[in-house]
Amino acid sequence: MRYYDRERGLVGSFNQTTDAIDQLITLQELKDFLAVSGTADDNLLTSFILASRKTIESYIDKSLLDQTWTLSLNRFPFGDDIPLVRGPLQSVTSVTYYNTSDVSAVQASSTYYVDTAESNGAIVLNSGSSWASTSLRPRNGVEIVFVSGYGDTLDEVPEPLRVANMLIIEQMYEGCPEPISDAAHALLSPYIELDI
Repeated sequence: MRYYDRERGLVGSFNQTTDAIDQLITLQELKDFLAVSGTADDNLLTSFILASRKTIESYIDKSLLDQTWTLSLNRFPFGDDIPLVRGPLQSVTSVTYYNTSDVSAVQASSTYYVDTAESNGAIVLNSGSSWASTSLRPRNGVEIVFVSGYGDTLDEVPEPLRVANMLIIEQMYEGCPEPISDAAHALLSPYIELDI
């Protein structure tokens, strides 16, 4: 997926490197909700469980359960911060940069702090610190590995998102062409950030 921040002069891409371990609902909980008995539809329902979570994550542009992402940038920003994508940010694992000879080095974590107060989060330089000044390779000169999500268990995901998940699966199971119903949209919309 592409990443573009005009204000900071950043261009790059971000990719999921590790998916969530859990899902938002178990197969049995879903079967109880849909009043489905028997095992004939178990494979279909299991696929809907993953598809629904991915649908919500794409719709609100956030990770629901903890996942690892890599943000690759062509260079460090003009300013002192790097806004991250696909929040809510839990932690930053590393900020690695590559020189023109493709040799990697790590930006010392003592030079920046991780701002998790913002919805998606950011990496912000500490006062008196600077980004590495070495010449970087022309593409993907900076790689940031981070973890985003509300937590690693479904209990940490806000209840409205878990309910929307069930409503979306219900729509999928009933064969509706648009899986995000008005009710699901109403539950998801508070979690969508608008660019102003």
